[in-house]
Amino acid sequence: MKVADLDQFWRGQGNICLSDPNILACKDAPELLKQLIDSRAKIDFNQGLDARLITEEKAELLASMNLKAPHFAMDSMKSIEPVKRGLELYVDACKRIKGKWNWRNAKVFCLTNFDTTHEEDMERIRIIQECECQPYVMIYNKKSAPPVTRRLQRWTNSTIAYAKTQNINEYQRYTYKAVI
Repeated sequence: MKVADLDQFWRGQGNICLSDPNILACKDAPELLKQLIDSRAKIDFNQGLDARLITEEKAELLASMNLKAPHFAMDSMKSIEPVKRGLELYVDACKRIKGKWNWRNAKVFCLTNFDTTHEEDMERIRIIQECECQPYVMIYNKKSAPPVTRRLQRWTNSTIAYAKTQNINEYQRYTYKAVI
């Protein structure tokens, strides 16, 4: 439910930071997103957007904004298909509207060590990469996480390491050589 229009709290500042993590679920989302576009301000959704709720219209609107790199989440195996569809819509809209795309333009949180195996975690990472986004590993109960999950987090969450290689096996070969 919409509680306010942008002009009720915005006075022309160059940056707008929104803390509503579920703006895409609002029935008035297209109208609200258009208001953000018309502001021409730099938009920061400081909490994740729900990629499962991205439609073609919402993807076009998000891609039309002066948007700080948004983040999404793919926290479970059952969310793979709807999140993948939403990410693909968003990335395709950005490519059409802005003419370019880089994996740094969107981050996708990936919960690990909760109710998935390492193989399932790697499957979600692969899908996020296929969507041309940066995976960002979040470890549930880090104390109990196996070393392989910690290495996965170290690789994906370091923009420098991830930029060097988007392949975990290459990353591991590189880091082990550096240690020896």
